[in-house]
Amino acid sequence: MTRGEFETNAGTNASENDYEAANIVYLYHPLITDKASIGKFWKLGGRVLIDDMLPRAKAIQRADGEVRALNTALNEAKDHLLKLRSL
Repeated sequence: MTRGEFETNAGTNASENDYEAANIVYLYHPLITDKASIGKFWKLGGRVLIDDMLPRAKAIQRADGEVRALNTALNEAKDHLLKLRSL
């Protein structure tokens, strides 16, 4: 989501910090289903509500990164195994 999209949906001129926090929540929090949702949450509780949602969003972001890293390592191990078996 661009900063402009957030500002339009939230009806506010967001600071860079506000936008960055809202974007993490938008990308990772399970209650946010689309760009309009983040705007509704902002209108409902502003930065305070986003800050309350941010720890869970960041935890999901971290877990997502860990899963991607593990999947990469798994795929590399599978490729290595196939190479060893083909010798």
